[in-house]
Amino acid sequence: MYDFMLNGKNASTLGVFVIQRPDIPTPKKRIEKKNVNGRNGILTVDENTFDEINFAIECNFMSSKPENFADKARMIKAWIYSNQQSELLFNDDQNYFYKTQIIEMSDIERISKRIGTFTLNCTCDPFIYLTMGKKEISISSTIVNLYYLSAPIYKLAGEGVFSLTVNNNTFQVNVAQNAVIDTDLMLVYREDNGQLINQNSLGSFEGLWLKNGTNSISYTVPENGKIKMIPNWRTL
Repeated sequence: MYDFMLNGKNASTLGVFVIQRPDIPTPKKRIEKKNVNGRNGILTVDENTFDEINFAIECNFMSSKPENFADKARMIKAWIYSNQQSELLFNDDQNYFYKTQIIEMSDIERISKRIGTFTLNCTCDPFIYLTMGKKEISISSTIVNLYYLSAPIYKLAGEGVFSLTVNNNTFQVNVAQNAVIDTDLMLVYREDNGQLINQNSLGSFEGLWLKNGTNSISYTVPENGKIKMIPNWRTL
């Protein structure tokens, strides 16, 4: 049975079933085209970024009794809209997931007393992420990225100044107990209470990204300080 997981729940466990597998589009790269006087053809500027992707999932469901149809519909809406920025995973590709940005649900068409159909319109981050990339790993002097450019999360624990250098790009944070460097969101915050502490940091977030291939990493930490990484491996 074809199934998907959204907001931490499998659709089938809620009695929602996919009518047809969605076609997942390939993300489009942002390339600016310019006409230049006296030059043949066009000048292209590659921003090395991608547009979001959009696709639809056609679904149906059946209520236990006709009088329970509205309750079932409300339960499905609550599940879908519980979190717009979530992980979307399909059961025939369980090692990868999409990061949703916007999830919109069409009107429910009641095709019989107990059966309803609807469409989920999904707007997602252009990348597909590896589930294994969510695991914390220890940092070694070299890390090989087999995938696309990655924006890791670094977790720091200790008291004092931490200095992290990735491919000759240095980033420093003055830490009180703990801190998280989220290079995708470009934020530094305390892990225990979410307090933003960007003002305690110095350096470029992009400099901490992991390029495809071999990355050199070094760091200095205060006494008893610890540092871990969530690599956020991703591909297209």
